[in-house]
Amino acid sequence: MCLSSCDTDPYKGERPIDYPGSKWICVNADIYFEVDNADKYIFNTSDESINFEFLFSQFGPEVAVQRVDNNETLFTGKCEFGESTFRIIINEENNYFKDLPITLIFNRI
Repeated sequence: MCLSSCDTDPYKGERPIDYPGSKWICVNADIYFEVDNADKYIFNTSDESINFEFLFSQFGPEVAVQRVDNNETLFTGKCEFGESTFRIIINEENNYFKDLPITLIFNRI
């Protein structure tokens, strides 16, 4: 007999938020974000810095990226996780940053 739990998270330990104190630099756009020890995240572009939060789906690779100050959704997408690489394939219709590529590729430094 197999018992499953609602607390099972198949992506635990793989998301950028699981690496406190890390910095993730986008290799195909001029943005980066930092994960500080207080679970705060800051997108830095050439034009602005935005405090945001990741709203990850617990059971799938989906994510919504939302501003902290006004709960505006910056973009939604599907993620691919790795220990040192993180990809987001952005849903075009939900994209605050109109000039970003469809796939964002971040490397952890």
